[in-house]
Amino acid sequence: MCSQLSLNLEVNKKSQDKFRGAFIGAAIGDALGFITEFMRNSNEIRRQFQLDQLDRFVDWERITTYYKAGNKNYIKLPLSSGAYSDDTQLTLATARSIKADGSFNPETFSKFELPLWLQYELGGGSGTKAAAKNLLNPNISWYNNFYDTSYTSYIKSGGNGAAMRILPIALVNIESSTKLYIDIWRNSIITHGHPRGLMGALLLADSIKLLIENPQSKVEWVDGLIEKCSNYSQLEKIWSQDNLFSSWKNKWQNVCNQDFTFAWNDICKETIEYLELVKREHNTGDLDKILTRIGCFERQTKGAGNITVVASILFLCRFNDFQNGSNNFENVIIPIVNKIGIDTDTIAYFAGAMLGVKYGLQSIPELFKQKIQDYDYLLKVADYCYDLYTKNKNLKSIFSYPESKNLNLPKISALLQNPDVSNTSIDIPIFGNAKILKDDNITPTWQGRHIHFVKLELVFGQTIYCKVERDFSHTSKKVEELHTKSQSIINSLSALDEFKNIVESSNFNSEVILDILRKLKFERKDKAIYNAFITWLWASLPNKNE
Repeated sequence: MCSQLSLNLEVNKKSQDKFRGAFIGAAIGDALGFITEFMRNSNEIRRQFQLDQLDRFVDWERITTYYKAGNKNYIKLPLSSGAYSDDTQLTLATARSIKADGSFNPETFSKFELPLWLQYELGGGSGTKAAAKNLLNPNISWYNNFYDTSYTSYIKSGGNGAAMRILPIALVNIESSTKLYIDIWRNSIITHGHPRGLMGALLLADSIKLLIENPQSKVEWVDGLIEKCSNYSQLEKIWSQDNLFSSWKNKWQNVCNQDFTFAWNDICKETIEYLELVKREHNTGDLDKILTRIGCFERQTKGAGNITVVASILFLCRFNDFQNGSNNFENVIIPIVNKIGIDTDTIAYFAGAMLGVKYGLQSIPELFKQKIQDYDYLLKVADYCYDLYTKNKNLKSIFSYPESKNLNLPKISALLQNPDVSNTSIDIPIFGNAKILKDDNITPTWQGRHIHFVKLELVFGQTIYCKVERDFSHTSKKVEELHTKSQSIINSLSALDEFKNIVESSNFNSEVILDILRKLKFERKDKAIYNAFITWLWASLPNKNE
């Protein structure tokens, strides 16, 4: 009896270590891949970080856009070593929306987590952001969020935004396929209407489920996934257990003007073909050619849900021996984040979760664990999911939401617009107290407003970044005078240097270059800077044909 009890305790410890490994591994892959996601070639790694390949965390700056009075501008966001992106942010948001009974709550996720996430998102996809904005409308519910904007629409949204947040649901429901598939449908259709988005979430969940069962070979694992995909055509019977599925399907068919079952079966067949390709050629085939064949370099498909999960499976089969867990993490993740042109952060996130759940937290190198953002909170959430999986009867929900779903959500940036210098924290409705850890003035020298990038630590342990605009009228008279004086002495050379830095940091992105040229010619109307910028640009372009 005692020996059996000891065995059970040992098994439980190993299982908990796998849950922790999945969360930490995913976040590390996300944070590393986030750095290289929009690089144009490997030379950028050498130029920015003096490294032959990215194999460690580094401090870096992300070029992003913001709009003011209809004008698009570019700013650089300083990110600390180990900072993660929307993949991990949405994973944590999903975990908070799982109730103490283990069921996913689409109401709290759609009406609290997603709209709040808009205010601190880093690297969020266009589909998920459009969905979150649409959910601010009190007449829109999680099951009828058929948004349609000038740049994207619900039925065209087949990206990996659903798959990247499904890990908590997958872990909690390892032993209950029916509940797993229903909650995946509930979570995915809030933001993604194209079958590829839903397929990616299902495939990642079953990849995790099969890996935790410890397959003995790569072929055994991929064969298991092919079998799962072959049965996905029958999932409508399971989804129909949710009374809302029928109405959602009818609306989908009316909007798309096609049969959902037919479209779903097409994506099932497509995914099986990709998995068969991985099974045949993962060891011997040319890696770039395989990635090309499944669409990882094509702009229209490189971020698709099913394609990015298949890509992560390919990298695991290619660089992981499946027998010995030592060094497997780095052997798989580093090639992914250095494969410029693919969706590096999300594919590395998927692979990190898979490696973590197979080999456990102890297999992940300390140099990554020591620097990943929110390590302790990630462990807390992983342990919550483990307690849900083991059906801990004394468990309470990890987060408490307000009863009403029609609250006016707080504007975090508004709370930070005019902070007293003595304040070290703010109170955010719903999220609670937030400690101000860092407040960086990132205002470009050519910009006429204060733009700050503020790092906050929420009371429950997660840290977030927020962009804040502050008018000069909100600053002290002394600060305003200093700013006015500094603006008056900024000469053409300093402004030119600022524009050059922006172009270099964007990897000579053509859209960034054109925006700066327009600004110089039509807003500043400074012929000297315009000509100097053109001369520098021509001498510096990596590829003059562009």
